[in-house]
Amino acid sequence: MIKKNNNISCVINTYNEENNIEYALRSVYKWVDEIIIVDMHSTDKTVEIAKRYGATVYLYRNLGFADPARKFALSKATKKWIIMLDADEIIPIELSRELIKISKKDEYDIIDIPYLNYLLGEEIHYSGWNTGLDYHERFFKKGMLKTTKLIHNIISVNKDAKIYKIPYKKNNYIVHFNYINTNHFLEKLNRYTTIEANQKFEKNEKSSIFKAIKFFTLEFGNRFIRRKGYKDGWRGFYLSLMMGFYRIATYIKLKELEEVGNKSDVVRKYHNIANDIIDKYDL
Repeated sequence: MIKKNNNISCVINTYNEENNIEYALRSVYKWVDEIIIVDMHSTDKTVEIAKRYGATVYLYRNLGFADPARKFALSKATKKWIIMLDADEIIPIELSRELIKISKKDEYDIIDIPYLNYLLGEEIHYSGWNTGLDYHERFFKKGMLKTTKLIHNIISVNKDAKIYKIPYKKNNYIVHFNYINTNHFLEKLNRYTTIEANQKFEKNEKSSIFKAIKFFTLEFGNRFIRRKGYKDGWRGFYLSLMMGFYRIATYIKLKELEEVGNKSDVVRKYHNIANDIIDKYDL
């Protein structure tokens, strides 16, 4: 039986995660000392479930992705150590024991944890999510990691931090239940590429056909060939292909912002064209 009093906070950012959040909470609530949920105004039972497990819940403006809210979530943690988890992730008991042991020894500041990823119902062992190679800095002393507002680039490491990389072995990893189906993948892809294109536009980064093709080729080649995605069968092929398309979609949306503006600009232009055509009826 794992007991508390480990000086550990768990922080989770959520939005409409009623299908996942209970499993994440069940994997931590018996050994962390506090659970901080920062919710982006969920419309389902996410908050209700979180409170059932003793979580302290804060609300944060919904910006379409969780990364900007992570800094706020980390600021609410009060313990020396923080485990930063997503709602679709769980921690096996073997890993929890390892993390508690590390926190007690207090030899390191940041712990790099291996991941086991699932995609469309099955484990993925290659395709850029390679088992034994896919690591994330998710357990750390308060103040040793800083978050950014950039999508998929959320962490900045304190330069003086001592980092320990947990060896990959069975159940000594975070389990990540990734995309459920193609609709789930495409919905996130559409939302995230819009955000990423806007961030690139704000930084005055330019788009081009060459960049779109280049980054698609690099992404697909890295995942399917270099990271041996072909060994994951059709899932590896589709994951590599869709992540390549992610790069193309980002640069297409960036080109739209450069050349035609945002949606309202295009709608306004169409209205003007329509008025010019229809006004001729009044002549």
